[in-house]
Amino acid sequence: MDLSSSLLHFILLSVTLSVIFLISSRKSAGQKLPPGTMGWPIIRETLEFFITATRGTPEKFITDRMNKYSPKIFKTSLLGKKMAVM
Repeated sequence: MDLSSSLLHFILLSVTLSVIFLISSRKSAGQKLPPGTMGWPIIRETLEFFITATRGTPEKFITDRMNKYSPKIFKTSLLGKKMAVM
């Protein structure tokens, strides 16, 4: 393969992946999510959870969010995983 053929393949792959990403992000944009926050990228809310756990009250993390968002369900992210707590 020469350089122009490789470049063409790269461009086609990039465009295809971009279109797939845009389509999938639009589908998820219409979904209703529970109240809550995901926190900062990467560390998310894990740091705050570990701080309350080291103080001996990991349930305080949950009760604080239940009082702030909803006693039935809220969203959060721990250890890099998005989750809903019910």
